Amino acid sequence: MIIAGIMFVIIGFGLVAYSSMMIETTSMPPLIDESAIIEPLSERTFSIFLRQGTYYSLIIETSNSVRVLLMDRENYDKYKSGEQYSTIVNRAVDNILNFSKLLLPSSSIYYLIIRNMCSEAVVVNVTLSEFYVQTTVADLAAGIYKFAMVVTGFVLVICGGVCMLIGVLPSRE
Repeated sequence: MIIAGIMFVIIGFGLVAYSSMMIETTSMPPLIDESAIIEPLSERTFSIFLRQGTYYSLIIETSNSVRVLLMDRENYDKYKSGEQYSTIVNRAVDNILNFSKLLLPSSSIYYLIIRNMCSEAVVVNVTLSEFYVQTTVADLAAGIYKFAMVVTGFVLVICGGVCMLIGVLPSRE
């Protein structure tokens, strides 16, 4: 019984390890990957076409306080003309801003504005990347298969542990 338990545990951990090795990550090249020095009380604007239904990752690292704004073209025009505008992102950042799943309401040219709020120059690193969510039936099936392998692996580990425990316990005869 102990040997069967050991085999279950080994096979179970093997399935879990194999299924985790099958997970593929695709790193897309960043849409924006820039460092900039922003002079006191001024701003840096990035304009880029972004699509609805796509998730974006936005990371901003700064050496001092900045305000980060993200808006569509219509609101950017209002912003530039001094009218009231709305934003998708409007955050004060002292060190790092990290949006890992930014989803936009429509496909448009968007404006990322970084305003230096300080009386000294600020160094800013900006990274905007796109990543895809699995949407095809084949991707969904592959995800279910990997999940099933992990669950099966853990069930085998538990069964193996029970078998080893039963083999070690003294019998009541």
